[in-house]
Amino acid sequence: MKRMNSLIHTEIRELALLAGPIALALLGLTSYGFVDVLMVGRLGPGPLAGVALGNATYALLVSVCTGTLMAVGPMVAQAYGAKDEALIGRSVRQGLWLALALAVLVTCMLWNAERLWRPLQQDA
Repeated sequence: MKRMNSLIHTEIRELALLAGPIALALLGLTSYGFVDVLMVGRLGPGPLAGVALGNATYALLVSVCTGTLMAVGPMVAQAYGAKDEALIGRSVRQGLWLALALAVLVTCMLWNAERLWRPLQQDA
């Protein structure tokens, strides 16, 4: 039983070391919206609704891009397990090209967000 407790504590410590930076990054990402709401909330419901719409748009696009790019990790891991260095390099390069293409697309969409929301009868 004592060995099992020691093993559990070791696993929890290692998991915390891996998950800590990820949790901090997610906390940082969500704090953008929180700070925006705190800053704009005093101006009234109209500006607050605009900030909420902007945050929702940003969060949606970032989630889609993150989900798409998460496919690169397993491909690299599989190539690493197979000791196929050429496939590792190709997967990483293609992942970087995909990230660049998504970044350009999302930047254009955010830059023109007003045109995207106008057909849905959202005020400027």
